[in-house]
Amino acid sequence: GFLEVALRYWSEGCVTTPVGYLEGWYVRPQHRRQGIGSALLAAAEGWARQRSALEMASDTELADADSRRLHREMGYQEVAERVHFRKHLGEIPPGEGGGDGGDGG
Repeated sequence: GFLEVALRYWSEGCVTTPVGYLEGWYVRPQHRRQGIGSALLAAAEGWARQRSALEMASDTELADADSRRLHREMGYQEVAERVHFRKHLGEIPPGEGGGDGGDGG
């Protein structure tokens, strides 16, 4: 498994700065429910505390019910739902379009 954490100046729903932020968190399916993810999260939270963070934040896809459930099990509260937008400002070279190949709607 792995967990990537960073410090951010601000995050949705937080009232202090800096904020520890879970940038990425993954445990292979065959190793889940063995405490690996919890141990990684505890280490990340400790890292953030050592850097004066009083809050941790994270995000996940709105439709990712498993990730949302896991965050809640780890003591995280849902604070907002967001929709992200993009707009093409010119021709995007092949391989750099974010994978959908679309025109942005």
